[in-house]
Amino acid sequence: MNELVPDLNQITGQVTSHLEPFGGSVWLHKETVSDWLALSVAAAYAGFELSIASGFRSFERQLLIWNEKASGRRTLLDAKEQPVSPEEVADMSDKELLFAMLHWSAIPGCSRHHWGTDVDIYDKKCVASNESFELLAQDCSEGGRFAALHQWLDEQIANNAAKGFFRPYKGGQGFLHEPWHLSHRPVSKFFEAELSPQLLLHFYQQNNTVALSEVIVDNFEIIYEQYISVRG
Repeated sequence: MNELVPDLNQITGQVTSHLEPFGGSVWLHKETVSDWLALSVAAAYAGFELSIASGFRSFERQLLIWNEKASGRRTLLDAKEQPVSPEEVADMSDKELLFAMLHWSAIPGCSRHHWGTDVDIYDKKCVASNESFELLAQDCSEGGRFAALHQWLDEQIANNAAKGFFRPYKGGQGFLHEPWHLSHRPVSKFFEAELSPQLLLHFYQQNNTVALSEVIVDNFEIIYEQYISVRG
């Protein structure tokens, strides 16, 4: 069996056996590290300090983020990256809340960050020391502080020079454009191949720790089609 073929625990972020530490608190899939280093070196030659804001994210971490958004303890952003007021959240049905959360948050167990193949990136040169910031599309587009980095990345990806990295979330289907999110295709394709709707649906039928799990199960077919099944 190919060693890159993941099991359910790796797919859903419940183990770290496929990972290795990479600077500080970041973990990456073992087979992505060399290509990430090569891309970082190429970026440095182009004048950027390519850095990782988020690499591997465990099921537990994604669960915390998801459940805090569902309960109103964490700010929910709308499709235009604007905060949704607590009053608006309170007026939503469970189904409305679920799909509002799916704009920017993956359901725990469905995040590509579980795989260690995907990273959220930024140019460290454009960030003040110890600055706390949130990655937003407006910062990556024309006039934004990370725009130059993303223009360079656009060129690398278009010319097959991005060391296997691509943008899985280009907008469309149900998910929104996340230019900062890169995925390592040579390894992530093995996870995508194992990511069947039947496997995941059974996982949520057995797991009630995820907020809105009943609504997830009831709407899983459209969720899988529009928010999980990425066609990169």
